[in-house]
Amino acid sequence: MAGKTPYLAVKNFFSPLQLAVSRVSRAVIQHGGSEYEVNAGPYALVVGGKCKLKRDPPLTLDIRMQYKIVEASGERGPYKVTITAYMYIVDDHRGHEVFSYHWQPDAPEIKFPHIHVEHPNFKKAHFPTGRISLEEVLRLLITDFGVEPLRSDWNRVLTKTQQKFATYRTWG
Repeated sequence: MAGKTPYLAVKNFFSPLQLAVSRVSRAVIQHGGSEYEVNAGPYALVVGGKCKLKRDPPLTLDIRMQYKIVEASGERGPYKVTITAYMYIVDDHRGHEVFSYHWQPDAPEIKFPHIHVEHPNFKKAHFPTGRISLEEVLRLLITDFGVEPLRSDWNRVLTKTQQKFATYRTWG
């Protein structure tokens, strides 16, 4: 998201993410550092523990994201946050991973966005995906995994925050 200062770019990036997460969890998203240097980092998006999701049996969502603050032009500027890596990990009530979305372009081997499915025959497979937003994962958890939203406006909010994200992203 864009901002007139690096600090405002980070704030504008975090606000819609927090709004989206608040539809399924009380977890709080925070800036992983105290500096707002342009072209430094990457910085870590920090969530106070795993997001506990209301479901029977319950699931948890571990959100890991790295980002940089960069200069941008036009409505995307003068500063914006760009995501440099993410992991969205869904665990069952025993703490075992069910599935996870990864994108780590600086990793030594697997640089493309992919999903891991925890099945004995597929544990080492990296199923290719496009880049996945946090909103897409939250929607999947609600619609296909029976996670109960904490608020009735979840669909509208996820649609709105997803659209805002799509407006400011620089990848297709």
